[in-house]
Amino acid sequence: MTSPIPSTNTLPLRGLDTSPPSTVTLESTSSHETKLPSSYAEPPGSFEYIVAALALFLATTDATIVSTSLPTIAADLKATANEYSWVGVSYMLTQTACQPLYPPLSRLFGRKAVLFTSIFIFVFASTLCGAAKTATWLIVSRSVQGVGAGGIVNSVWVLTSDIVTVEQKHKWSQALSLTWSASAIGGPILGGLFIYLNIPVGLTALFMLYFSLRHFTLERKLSDFTWAAMRKELVNEFDFIGVILFVTGTVSTVLGFSFASTAGWSSPLVLTLLICGVGLLGAGVAYEMYTSRVAIFPPAMFRSRTEVIILLISFLHNVAFNAGTFYLALYYQAVLGVEPLICGVLMLPYSLGSALASIPVAQYNDYLFKKRNDTFCYKSVIILGLAISTIGFGLFTLLDERSNLATRELFPLIAGIGVGMLFHAPFAALTTGMSAHDRSRSTSAFFLVRFIGATSGLSVAGAVYESGLTRTLPPNAPFSADGASTDLRRLVDIQPESLRLAVLHAVSSSISIAFGIKIVAVEKETVSVPYSEKEKKVEV
Repeated sequence: MTSPIPSTNTLPLRGLDTSPPSTVTLESTSSHETKLPSSYAEPPGSFEYIVAALALFLATTDATIVSTSLPTIAADLKATANEYSWVGVSYMLTQTACQPLYPPLSRLFGRKAVLFTSIFIFVFASTLCGAAKTATWLIVSRSVQGVGAGGIVNSVWVLTSDIVTVEQKHKWSQALSLTWSASAIGGPILGGLFIYLNIPVGLTALFMLYFSLRHFTLERKLSDFTWAAMRKELVNEFDFIGVILFVTGTVSTVLGFSFASTAGWSSPLVLTLLICGVGLLGAGVAYEMYTSRVAIFPPAMFRSRTEVIILLISFLHNVAFNAGTFYLALYYQAVLGVEPLICGVLMLPYSLGSALASIPVAQYNDYLFKKRNDTFCYKSVIILGLAISTIGFGLFTLLDERSNLATRELFPLIAGIGVGMLFHAPFAALTTGMSAHDRSRSTSAFFLVRFIGATSGLSVAGAVYESGLTRTLPPNAPFSADGASTDLRRLVDIQPESLRLAVLHAVSSSISIAFGIKIVAVEKETVSVPYSEKEKKVEV
């Protein structure tokens, strides 16, 4: 049974054609618009959501799955403190830097081709990670893995924006937001149980997606590809300059933050990378606003103060959340000496709290949005979530080697509730506030900013942690901040007791300083919100 799409509530696509109702066809036109059939054979159902969510869970879980297993892995591979950070940074660096590539690649080869290729790359790199014998091998493999993960995340969210009607959009985005937050639960626990988890899950997702999406043709099919068409696309429409500016700017910025941990913040190399990175990203934004080619990101988004502030909020939110996940796991394993699986259980108040908080918040947003048809509901939730996050991350800094069980679990729970309220609202506010024609590309922009925030947050927190550890570690400690890593879970066994207490205090205080980065991030977010424009009525 077909489900017609009312002409007043269609996706942001124009020029309806007469394609058979069994497929959804989006084709490029010289006016940079797209086409959509007037009806679907069947609207996307539960099975399509499950397999899309499975693929998303695969990519987002891997960003946190190493948080519990990384201290053990680092000890086995004799990784330095700098290599410890790079295992996480390398994954997010490539995941982030490749975001500007996915929209134009989808235009050339189709969304399904990009999605399936990304899953294959991810699974292949996961195999390499599991077989790693050195820290360098692991870092390179994680870099390749990040390329696949970035394509999965981008394709799943943009895909659902393309095939889901406006009436269903909030339900689907809530479901995917819940999947994202659920990865914060699964990642730490699964990291303590399995090493090769990504391989069977990835292959299963690839197989199921192939069959579940065969009735939908997104953008253009790979079988329609011709070298002549690609040449025409590259010459007339491909945004080469935008891609170069955003990719090089992202890489330069992230590397600048990462090198700061070893070279220092006043290093000419670090300053050059950061200045060039920010400058290139700014030039990319300016170029996108005026280019005559098919812009990677919608120019209208950069002209609206509301959308810019939402992007800033997303950036800072992920600075806090991602760095918090990594260094809370480090606190439990290094200061308390627990095993990876127990660490995952101890992190449940933070991860599960964020996931559960996102459910009622998303339902409230959906209800109020239908009632008011503007973005006020998102603004109120964002402000409340930022306030709770600020309190929670402020309490994080009080955690040390003497903290009791109640404080170790309650403080992360408060922070988790706050960040959980922000999983869905900023994305919904951005895409809902945009014109219908720009929603798909604004989704790509949102995730570029989100990933830059996550990567930068981990890099800055790593630099702050290592700097603090170098300053506070006793001279007779059995390891150094910049030397070969020891098994951090064994710090609780150091003798004599006076040395053990001094080492644990140095590690916990350094982690506490790293937690301070989250406070700065959420405070900046909170200051930004009140200055946004008046709530927008939504175009459908």
